[in-house]
Amino acid sequence: MFLVLLLVPSLSFSQAQGKEEEKINGKCTERSLKGDYGYSFEGTVAGFGSCAAAGRLVSDGRGNWSGSYAVSLSGVIIEGNFVGTYAVNSDCTVSGTLTGAIAPSSWSGNVKGVLVNNGQEILLVGSDPGTVITGVAKKQ
Repeated sequence: MFLVLLLVPSLSFSQAQGKEEEKINGKCTERSLKGDYGYSFEGTVAGFGSCAAAGRLVSDGRGNWSGSYAVSLSGVIIEGNFVGTYAVNSDCTVSGTLTGAIAPSSWSGNVKGVLVNNGQEILLVGSDPGTVITGVAKKQ
């Protein structure tokens, strides 16, 4: 029992120290963005008006993501799926593309953002002209 009590705090300290070193060094990679996230966003899209959405984002840690969405475009609800790619810079900023289908056509968009809380959240903004969208994705 005594040995267990000694080991548990040292394991916790080692894990916390590794996270702190990553934060101090500011070293993020595609692997820093890996897993399942729940997201929401809201804003305005030129030609459509106001929008709000929520969904699931799955990132593979190798620069690919996919997900699902339910979006309200000026009160019209649309559901679907998307795929895309992303890049993570060493300063934890993120840029990515998304492509989805709304029968009979498709859509695409670009996002910029930053990983926060050791990759537990992504703060996002739409980066296409005529788009004013902000959102957050939180690790599930």
